[in-house]
Amino acid sequence: MKIQITDFNKKYSNEIYELQTAQWGFWDDETKIEKVCETEIILVALLNNQFAGFVSGQLEEEIFHLKICCVKPEFQKNGIGSKLLTEIIKKAEEKFVFKKFRAEAISVYGKCNAQKMLQNLNFNFVRTDKSYWGKLYPHVLCTECLKTPCECDSLVYELDNKKSIC
Repeated sequence: MKIQITDFNKKYSNEIYELQTAQWGFWDDETKIEKVCETEIILVALLNNQFAGFVSGQLEEEIFHLKICCVKPEFQKNGIGSKLLTEIIKKAEEKFVFKKFRAEAISVYGKCNAQKMLQNLNFNFVRTDKSYWGKLYPHVLCTECLKTPCECDSLVYELDNKKSIC
């Protein structure tokens, strides 16, 4: 299997939107990605030239915030999520100056699928934000806890940027 990571291209907008909706619940059309702003990075993973997932992140003051990393279910457990995160970290270090990377991972009744991946990439657990996703997106029906608003917690992880200027 050949995993290729590429910069965002508008031709992937529909696939990103469909994956995001399938993984996280109902979203409105405003969440459809059409272009990347100057403080943002979006990368797409292709497996054997087929859309497999994406990651996005944005610079927010002194923190590069990893917003979402999503891999199609049929392609999970192939290292695609780790490769996407590794590449976005590398690109963010090349493009921006900041102190930390931050990632919020969904925790469904204490279970977090991204926890091992983040720890393997040397992210450190910082805190748990209770019912975080429901506060952030109160209108979304969560595909994990099946509630509106979502009752899932957020596990916050951070990684120091070794290339940042302090």
